[in-house]
Amino acid sequence: MRAPAVLIALLGFLPQVLTSGSFELRIKSFTNSLGRLSSGQCCDGSSNSDAPCLAPCRTKFRVCLKIYQANIDTTSPCTFGDITTPVLGGNSLDVPNLHVEGFSNPIVFPFDFTWPGTFTLIVEAWHDTNETSRSDDTLIARMTKQSVADVGGPWIEEEQRWGGAGSAHLKLSYRVTCAAHYYGAGCEVLCRPRDDAFGHYTCSPSGGIVCKAGWTGDYCSKPRCLPGCDAEHGHCLKPDECICHSGWVGELCDQCERHPGCVHGTCLRPWDCNCEEGWGGLFCNQDLNYCTNHRPCRNGGTCSCTVSLAELVSKQAGGHQRRVGGEGGEEALSGQQVAWIASVTAAVPLAALAAVLAIVCLRRRRARALRAADAEARAQNAANAGGHVIRNTWGKCDAPAPECQNAHNAAAEECKRKTLNTESARLLAALDPRLSRLSADSAYCANSDTSLVKRALEGGGVYVLDDHCLPPTYATQV
Repeated sequence: MRAPAVLIALLGFLPQVLTSGSFELRIKSFTNSLGRLSSGQCCDGSSNSDAPCLAPCRTKFRVCLKIYQANIDTTSPCTFGDITTPVLGGNSLDVPNLHVEGFSNPIVFPFDFTWPGTFTLIVEAWHDTNETSRSDDTLIARMTKQSVADVGGPWIEEEQRWGGAGSAHLKLSYRVTCAAHYYGAGCEVLCRPRDDAFGHYTCSPSGGIVCKAGWTGDYCSKPRCLPGCDAEHGHCLKPDECICHSGWVGELCDQCERHPGCVHGTCLRPWDCNCEEGWGGLFCNQDLNYCTNHRPCRNGGTCSCTVSLAELVSKQAGGHQRRVGGEGGEEALSGQQVAWIASVTAAVPLAALAAVLAIVCLRRRRARALRAADAEARAQNAANAGGHVIRNTWGKCDAPAPECQNAHNAAAEECKRKTLNTESARLLAALDPRLSRLSADSAYCANSDTSLVKRALEGGGVYVLDDHCLPPTYATQV
C-alpha cells in the first residue's frame, strides 16, 4: 500500500513542477430570461413562441482555449485546454456566489510552455440533458473571441449579448499569470530562491539571481572572505572569515610561520628561522655576543669573544666550551682532539661494513663445503652399492643406449606390476639416505615396510625412486 501512495503523491506534485503559468477565466454572470436554446426552442422541447418557456434550462458551460486562429474553427481541438463545468443553475446565474461541487471560479488552464500572448477563446452555454454527447440541439449560446493577453496584466472584462431584449447575456473576465518562481513575458524564466550548499540567493522581479550578502559567483555559492584576506595564503568557507593555509598565520594570513622552536629568528617564507643579529644555531638560540649581553667580567676585567667555528659546531652538538673571560670554566677541546674525534666517527661505518662482508664470505665458504661433502657422500653410496652403475633419468642417460634402455624398461615393467607406496618410501628416505635405494627384485614392491627396508639395505642391484614417478610408479637404476 505504501508504494501506490507514494506514486499518487508524485503524480499530484508533477503538474505543479511542470506548470510555468496559467490562463484564468472568471464567469461573472449569465442570463437567459426566456429559457430558450440557440435554435429558438424551449429547453423543455415546447413551442418556439415569444412567451417565456415554462421549464428553466439546466445550464452548464464549456470553455475552449486554443492557439490564435484568424478564422475560428469551433470543431478543431482545443490546444491549450477544454473544460466543461457541471450544471450551475437555471436561466439566470450569479456565478461568483455559486457553490457547486466540482466547480471553481475562476476556471484555470495551466500551461508548461512560453505563453505566446495571443489566443482564441470559445465559451459555450449548454442545456444539460444527461446525455454523454453534445448536440447543437441543446446549445444555448456560443461566444468566440480572438484576443491578446500579457502576462501579469489586470483582469480583462468581456461581455456578450445574443439577440434583442430577453435574449442570452454573458459577462466574464480573464488574465494570464506566471506560476511561483517563474518570470518573464512568457513565464519562461525559472528562479527558485535558495540558501543551502548549492547557492545563497533570491530572485529579482525579472527572474534574475540576486546574491545574498557575503556570497558571490554565478549561483552565489562562493563566500566573500574577510576584507584583506590574502587570496594566495588563505581561504574561507563562509562570509567574513579567513582560514590560513599551512605555514601562514595572522588575521589576514599574510604572516609566515617560523620553524617550530625558533627563538631569536624571523622568516620570509614558511618554516624559515633567519637569526637576528648576535644569535646563531639551527634555532637561533646560540648567543654570539656573550660579552655584550651578559658582561661577565668583574673588577676591571676585559671580556672578548674568540670562539672558533669548530668550537661553535662542537657546542651545537652538545660539547662543552669555555666561556672567554669566565672564572673556573672548563678547558676547550684542542684542534688535535677535534680531528681525532672526526677520524673515529668516520672509521666506525667502515668497520661495520668490513664485518658484514666477512660474515657473507664465511657463509659462502660454508655452503661450498657442504655441497662438496654431499657430492662425496653420494659417490661413496654409489660405490657401496656395487655392480655396474647406470644413471638414467627421464630423457637423459650417461651409459650406452642399449644398456640404458634395458635398465629403464626392466624398472618400468617391475613397477607397473605393483604399486609403490610413494609416501612411505619418502619418509624412510628422510630417516636414512640409504633407504632411498630400493632392491630390484619382486620384494621391492611388497607391502611390508620391514621387507622394504631389508631389501633396500642388502640388495645388490639398486633402484632410486624417481620424483616424477607417481602410481603406477617408475624407478630408475643407478
